[in-house]
Amino acid sequence: MSKLPQQAHRFHYCHELERALTELYGRGSRWNRSAATFTKPNAVRDALTAAARRIRRRLNDLTTVDHRLNVTTSFTLTRLEAEAGRLRNPHQNDLEIVATLLRLVAKLLGYDWRDGRPNRDIVYTQTAAQASYDDERWRGLDGMDECDHASRKRHELVFALHAEKHGTAQIASILNLPMPVVKRMLMRRSPRPPSPHATERVTLPPSDPSSRPNKRIQRTHSRVTSRAGRAHGPRHAARR
Repeated sequence: MSKLPQQAHRFHYCHELERALTELYGRGSRWNRSAATFTKPNAVRDALTAAARRIRRRLNDLTTVDHRLNVTTSFTLTRLEAEAGRLRNPHQNDLEIVATLLRLVAKLLGYDWRDGRPNRDIVYTQTAAQASYDDERWRGLDGMDECDHASRKRHELVFALHAEKHGTAQIASILNLPMPVVKRMLMRRSPRPPSPHATERVTLPPSDPSSRPNKRIQRTHSRVTSRAGRAHGPRHAARR
């Protein structure tokens, strides 16, 4: 048995590849706890092919109005699948696979190979339910510290200043943040997030009086309706 460290072998235990596949398929998929299987070329080939298939399906849903981007990304994914098919011990094509993935990322970010500048604008959006679910999923997890400790601290400062009755403009000025960013942080804060698959959009926070129903108008409307009913009742009875 070889005494070389695990990472010295071309195919080895790889937690990063496992994480990449669970990002695409979820922790409940067969890719969870699959890191040890990547010591075999066949397992790595299956993982790359499955990743390309999942990305292709998502891009087909997203790039419905950009035919050229759909064609170029589809061509790049086909190249990735072809390189994955040639993945075996004697055939050293690791750099080709990495290069193909980098090309895919560049295309998805809108870069153009002719001048190295973006020629597409990329916009990422979330519904209120998706944003709340995303916040709750990261809240209190070790991954939050690992990925963006500064972002969590910014959120904590915004919430603390808001609890001290500071306005949105004051918070933005104190923390040197754009006001829309502060508003979005406050609007996304939710103790019990709804389903991420819901379609409702961002609404005003509950603390805003304009988001509450006007009970005085409702009571007045009820009284007017009641009086109208009593006024019409005897008149209809007399006609009959």
